[in-house]
Amino acid sequence: MDSGDTLRKNARAADIVKEATPAKLPRTPHVLLHGGENREQTVAALPEIIRYYKARTTVSRSLTRT
Repeated sequence: MDSGDTLRKNARAADIVKEATPAKLPRTPHVLLHGGENREQTVAALPEIIRYYKARTTVSRSLTRT
């Protein structure tokens, strides 16, 4: 799932959370969030997104560029 944090230049944290936390989870959910400059709203959305998935899944991983 794309969180939508790059779709709109000024995406709000609430919109990012809404896109990243669907009512019905796919079997193996993957959420794409972007880093870099001007990501304050993405960072602000993270606590709620993390709580949502911790309540529903048992595994979380972070992907980084190597």
